[in-house]
Amino acid sequence: TGTLESEFSREALRKINGLARQYYLKNPLIQRGVNVQSYYVFGQGVEIAAKDAEVNDVVQAFWDDAKNKSELTAQQALVMKERELTLFGDLFFVFFVKRDGTVRIRTIPPDEIDDILCNPEDGKDPWWYKRTYSVRDLDGVYRTRTVCYRDWRYTGNQRPENAEIMTEPVFHVRVGGLSDMRFGVSEVYAAQDWAKAYKAFLEDWATITRAYSRFAWRLTTP
Repeated sequence: TGTLESEFSREALRKINGLARQYYLKNPLIQRGVNVQSYYVFGQGVEIAAKDAEVNDVVQAFWDDAKNKSELTAQQALVMKERELTLFGDLFFVFFVKRDGTVRIRTIPPDEIDDILCNPEDGKDPWWYKRTYSVRDLDGVYRTRTVCYRDWRYTGNQRPENAEIMTEPVFHVRVGGLSDMRFGVSEVYAAQDWAKAYKAFLEDWATITRAYSRFAWRLTTP
């Protein structure tokens, strides 16, 4: 447990996410379940539109932006984001607002988010997202950087100390877990032990079948 008895520590969630990644890439049961869910949600694509013509022009410009397509709005990107949400329980979208008002979207890897700083009086009111990550400069040297992003709904003036403040807002999407948890929990976490046990069962059954095949062909006649 972490600072709160009701949720996992960040280190525990990182281990769960690492296992979820491995199970998805290696275990066909987990991979198929995650893929079927993503195909069910976005397999036929999705269309976004606004009734107001001017608003719709803004929406379509965002949706058709080439870099937004690579991150989110293309069908393949939507399917991939659905898989990542299922596997890791969290998506952290960052919005970069350009001078002309257009918006470009990117995501932060969930394991780079160290903490979610909430309203001291309301644990369900997030204010800041603390991120620690490595930056590689042009000389090939890595340095650690700690920054904080504000939640897209937060408009207050209180800021965390000892961290660089970023101007881009973050929109957090989470699944799994319970309502009193700040972070999500991988949706395949509950299936990992079962998938491992079923893998062991299939291996044992394959061993028995091979033994039967050897006995079946050891036949002698007078």
